[in-house]
Parts: sequence; structure tokens; C-alpha cells
Amino acid sequence: MQLDMGLCRDVLLYIEEEGGVDGIKQFPKIKNQDEKLIFYQIKKMSEAGYVNYSNPGKSTRSEYEHFTAEITFYGHEFLKQMLDDTLWNKTKDIAAKKGMSLTFETVKAIIPVAIQSLISSM
Repeated sequence: MQLDMGLCRDVLLYIEEEGGVDGIKQFPKIKNQDEKLIFYQIKKMSEAGYVNYSNPGKSTRSEYEHFTAEITFYGHEFLKQMLDDTLWNKTKDIAAKKGMSLTFETVKAIIPVAIQSLISSM
């Protein structure tokens, strides 16, 4: 599976708005996205420190049936930068023009450049 920064953005937003995720009962429903791919993004964001993810291992049917995820301080800060659609689109555009993959680190590095570019074009 691949890390999808756009999907990570959508999942972080969902988790922030809902106050967390509680397994299958409150699993993020993102239009046209497979639950396994969404779950993968949650686990990867946990590794990056943007969500606190835990799975007590209660489920025998599905890995994502019994887990919780809450957004961390770093997740809130990162999401705040990614929320503005104009800034997010400019960030993706700069990355594409430079031939860079969208990762957490490249997004964090490009956002100040995107902000400066948007300010300069005013």
C-alpha cells in the first residue's frame, strides 16, 4: 500500500472533527476510499506522531474492528497547515514541479515556500 497525503489530510480532518476514532463503530468514511487503505494511513500517521493509535487485539475478524485513534498536538499543527485548500493545492503543485513525492517531511518543507508564493502573487 502507498501513503497518500491527500487521504491522510482527509483522515486527520475526520479524526479532529469527531474527536477520535473508535474502530468499526466510528471508522472514517471517506468518499471512494477503501477501509484498508484508510486504516493503513492511520497506522502510518501514528508512526509519524500525528495520531495516537492503539489496537488492543480484541478482534479476530478484522484488524481494524477494535482500535482507537486520536489526533496528537503535532497532528493538529500539521493539519492546520494543510487545511486551506489554496495552500494545499499550491503545496502539491510545487512538489509536482520539483519532482518531489508528497511525504510528511516534504509537505512541512514546502508549505512555507507555498505561503511565500501565494503572498507574492497578491
